Amino acid sequence: MARDAGIPVVLDGGRWKPDHARLLPLVDIAICSAAFAPPDAEDVFDHLHRIGVNAVAVTRGQQPIRYSADGIRGEIAVGDVDGADTLGAGDILHGAFCAYHSRGHDFADALTRAAAVATLSCRSFGTRAWEDRLGELAE
Repeated sequence: MARDAGIPVVLDGGRWKPDHARLLPLVDIAICSAAFAPPDAEDVFDHLHRIGVNAVAVTRGQQPIRYSADGIRGEIAVGDVDGADTLGAGDILHGAFCAYHSRGHDFADALTRAAAVATLSCRSFGTRAWEDRLGELAE
């Protein structure tokens, strides 16, 4: 129904679960952790694109986010977060991505901006203390 209404379906993929096999053909964008490993898939990007997922990103903690969309593969740097509180960082990344993407930012730009928000969130203790510092990010 979302796709019919022009609303992209975004998957937050943590670890592979058997039900993903039925769900993935309905997904437009998949943002997954490095632990998301479909069985018999040598390359998660190729595997998900073959199923019909248009844009894919793989988060890897403080390492750059790898992505593939529109025939382009790249990486997005993640800022340093010494003494990080990573509680909720993945959820914040996904929420920020959806907010930026829904405002018309393309996949890579929305992902870059979301990574900055998630990084900022890790620099404060708790899941909401960072919100007062959102103004530090370029809009």
